[in-house]
Amino acid sequence: MYRMYRPRAIFAFFLVLAFWFLLSGNFSIYNLILGAAVSFVTVLFFLNYLLHQPVRPIGFLGYMRKLILVILFVPVFIFQAYKASLQVLKLIFFPSKISPGIVRIKTDAPTVSAVSMLANLITLTPGTITLDYDDEGNHYYIHWIQVTTHDREEMREIIIGAFEPWINRIFG
Repeated sequence: MYRMYRPRAIFAFFLVLAFWFLLSGNFSIYNLILGAAVSFVTVLFFLNYLLHQPVRPIGFLGYMRKLILVILFVPVFIFQAYKASLQVLKLIFFPSKISPGIVRIKTDAPTVSAVSMLANLITLTPGTITLDYDDEGNHYYIHWIQVTTHDREEMREIIIGAFEPWINRIFG
């Protein structure tokens, strides 16, 4: 393994191991050994995908910075999803006020991974589903259950305003 790629593999190992513990909820020594083995095999299996030459190597500390940003972003996403859930719940109880539509939102996501992550976050947020992405114009086409405005900047702020700055920092 090339030296410049080692931080990426180590970071991926610990990320997969953390995910293992998150899913299992068991912190016994047996589960630690099993999780480490599964994480190691998983990283080995995906070595060709994880270890391609980065555009600009960021090192182990760079990956730790990104991990901290992801951890800080999780409560932001949970809050936005909760807020959107309450809005959808309101529409369930008062269905006459539903105003669905397909909207086009421009994004400034810096990488393909950022575009994909932002699309997933939009879809995971209740009331919105990402339908398509136009890579030439950097636009998402989103089904929005409650179109409250027709101003593009307001739509952008409502749908991706809380997510995009975080995603740009994480993937930028």
